[in-house]
Amino acid sequence: MKSFGLFCLGLFCLWPVSGRSKALPNHKQCFSNHIQQALQINSKRKKLYHKLSHGQSDLIYTELMTMERLTLKLARWIDQRAEVYHNHGMNLFCSEFLPMQEKDLDTSIPENPGREFDWKKYQRPLTRALKANHFDEVRRLSLDALVELKDGPQFHCLSRHFFESIYRFAYFAPKRMTEAKALHLKSPKKMLKQIIQGHILGLWFVNHIDKKAMPLQMQGIPMLCHELPELLNDIKLDELRALKEQ
Repeated sequence: MKSFGLFCLGLFCLWPVSGRSKALPNHKQCFSNHIQQALQINSKRKKLYHKLSHGQSDLIYTELMTMERLTLKLARWIDQRAEVYHNHGMNLFCSEFLPMQEKDLDTSIPENPGREFDWKKYQRPLTRALKANHFDEVRRLSLDALVELKDGPQFHCLSRHFFESIYRFAYFAPKRMTEAKALHLKSPKKMLKQIIQGHILGLWFVNHIDKKAMPLQMQGIPMLCHELPELLNDIKLDELRALKEQ
């Protein structure tokens, strides 16, 4: 728990969030709404998985929801900064963040045991590519990670979600910058890069949660895997065929 607490503090301090946030209309709170939905669903699922796991899942959900509550503070601050784009008809972050989902539970025992996932080999190259504004390379690296994860859909669900989100933001970032330029608005590149970098830094945390969840998932308790949306289905790029190939 100590390392988790230090990670939360370090991640939260990356952004100078301060002051009170004014209330925004719901349609301008796309990042905040995403996190609030996650908290609502995980609050319900925490109770369900408590019963299925006889309480073994409680600490996992406590850590996850603590991070989500911290992230909500950041999300509100970022939504404030995005308001100027919404006022000019640009729905920044509303296509990037998709609604959470509650799927029916599949409690079958996985045929193959979970295996380790070396997320670290992606973190530094992703950071370098992002710093250089090479969004195509950010997409390529996150896709490589997703291809590596595709054969174990019952495991590493949060890590998969983060890599999908990194890919999605890298896909939309150039489009958003072009859109802002056409509206004579300041480029949102810095904000977009901050969110992508937050995901990259968060790979440690989601791997930490995924590893804790794996023993329960191997027992047929599908925690964390039936609440996350599939983030790439609406993106039509040939490179994504790699996720469907056997």
